[in-house]
Amino acid sequence: MQFLLSKKFQRLTRLYHTIIARDLPELPFDNLIEILLVIHQRLTNNTHTQFAEILNLDKSRVSIHVEYLNTHGFTKTEINPEDQRQHLTFLTPKGEAAVAKIEEVIARVNKVINQDLSLVQLNIFYTVIRQMEHNLLTNLD
Repeated sequence: MQFLLSKKFQRLTRLYHTIIARDLPELPFDNLIEILLVIHQRLTNNTHTQFAEILNLDKSRVSIHVEYLNTHGFTKTEINPEDQRQHLTFLTPKGEAAVAKIEEVIARVNKVINQDLSLVQLNIFYTVIRQMEHNLLTNLD
């Protein structure tokens, strides 16, 4: 019996996210963590549209997550003075502290997931993943 390759990746993803979420209970959704990291890494144009494009999410879903982050004090959102249709989102001090903790947790989990794997094996793995993604994307046409 042959199973979908995606099932293995889904299981790996679920396990990875479960371990990260265990250490970050104040951020119950993976997308919240990703949005905080994106805001932290980008200096300008932190709009919901940009988050949606970068994270491959619906803009409405991004808006819900940003509202959660705002309500819980991780971010603040302001209207863009240059384009009042846009909302710019920034980290608060609480958000900055959360990013530091997120980066620490991810580094620790990455160390666990990569244990007993050589750098050569990891490079091969990522090369294969990129090629598989490329193969599927070119087949969509």
